[in-house]
Amino acid sequence: MQVAIDSIREFPSRNDGKPTVRLGGKYVDEFGQLATGHTFVKVDHRNWHQWSEVLEAVARNKGHWVIVDNVKMFNRKTGNWNADSKPVVIDIAIKQKENV
Repeated sequence: MQVAIDSIREFPSRNDGKPTVRLGGKYVDEFGQLATGHTFVKVDHRNWHQWSEVLEAVARNKGHWVIVDNVKMFNRKTGNWNADSKPVVIDIAIKQKENV
């Protein structure tokens, strides 16, 4: 599945205080509707290196969409993407300003 990530936020884990990153964005759900999603990646987990390219791309391209492929869904109800995915950055897209 492809996702478009536009937000990154680092915070200490509630469990042990170690750095955790929340990535958020959009994806098209199984009904063809645009939906909001996210994932959490923790610095000391083995999947951290799988997301390092994505984390760097999002941090370097604030204000843009980072288009990522090969992301699997963890929980459709909550929009949680699987942090054990092996994501690949495929594009950077200009984020259009929304009409207010």
